[in-house]
Amino acid sequence: MGLFNNEEESTKSPVANFIIGILLFLGAFVLLFWNEGNYAKNITKEKFINNNVINVTEYRPENNGKLVHYTGVATTNEFIGDKDLKVRVLVLDKNAEMYQWKETRRRSGRYSRTKYYKIWSSKLYKNGRNLKSKPVDSERFEAQDIELGEFVLKPSVTKYLKTNTSYSNLPKRNNGYQATGRYYHNGNLESPEIGDIRISYSYLPINSTISIIAKQIGNSLEAQKISAGDIVLTENGDSSAEQMLTNFKKENYNNVLTYRALGLVLMFISIMCMLEPLSSLFGIIGLGWLFNFISIIPAIIISATLSSFTIAIAWVLYRPMVSISLIAAIAIILNIAHKKSKKYNKEENTEENDNTNKYEPKDQLEKELNDLMK
Repeated sequence: MGLFNNEEESTKSPVANFIIGILLFLGAFVLLFWNEGNYAKNITKEKFINNNVINVTEYRPENNGKLVHYTGVATTNEFIGDKDLKVRVLVLDKNAEMYQWKETRRRSGRYSRTKYYKIWSSKLYKNGRNLKSKPVDSERFEAQDIELGEFVLKPSVTKYLKTNTSYSNLPKRNNGYQATGRYYHNGNLESPEIGDIRISYSYLPINSTISIIAKQIGNSLEAQKISAGDIVLTENGDSSAEQMLTNFKKENYNNVLTYRALGLVLMFISIMCMLEPLSSLFGIIGLGWLFNFISIIPAIIISATLSSFTIAIAWVLYRPMVSISLIAAIAIILNIAHKKSKKYNKEENTEENDNTNKYEPKDQLEKELNDLMK
């Protein structure tokens, strides 16, 4: 967790905010469109796996070229890593973090309030207060000769393997870094300074049980290539093909919802930024805060509408049959509702006419009596 360390206020040109808003606006469209395309591709992969995968327990030549599900124990004789740590594992992830300032901004009318936090992060934050580059980068190392039971894993499969164990006691090295528990570091971990580095490692050990869905070519497993992209599913442990496919579907669905929400938020922020020039004008008479408050609901409505429209257009492009079916279903529902509405109005008009005819003689008699009294 970062600690609050500094705060300052600054002003930004309304025009600059407007330009930022346009860029965010375009970015939101691109993100939403890409997200729906990726979702459609993954659905195609799901269907391909469901229709084609076969369970195998051993190597058989007749399965050559088929999509197979296989579970086995993985091993390798290769040592992988960097100059500081070379170990006999299947996969090794090196996570290099730097202690640095992270900047956050919060806008209020014409002013933006900037806060700075000190945090450990593998991402480099460029804000003028940090180093221009990280002296050490994060890396991933993969063994090239991994055997999984009777099969050999190709690099197109190995890159999907996931680490599941962290080094808790790193060996000491003469590399200018201290070794403390799970970190190599060049400063005081308890009281770090800006620019300090800490490095940790996670790995997938040899003799791990791994379940894989991939294409069998000879005695090797590699990515299955289809029009929607490469198909490779891997899980640590003994998982059935059905369970792996279910997990893949859940991950795909969760991802599409996450990016839809992110696109909606970006759209909202972009609209608020583009309204900044008007906010500044109202700010001159002290009503900038009121304009910003009133703008929130319309901005939300516009963001939701444009996001939905973008998703709909993407569906027409990436999933035309589903789109046509939905449009047809909506048209049928609207048509039924329209017919029922016309029928209801017709019955109501008929009832009114009946009532009019029913009381017409009485009304006529009253009219004649009034004429006689005159």
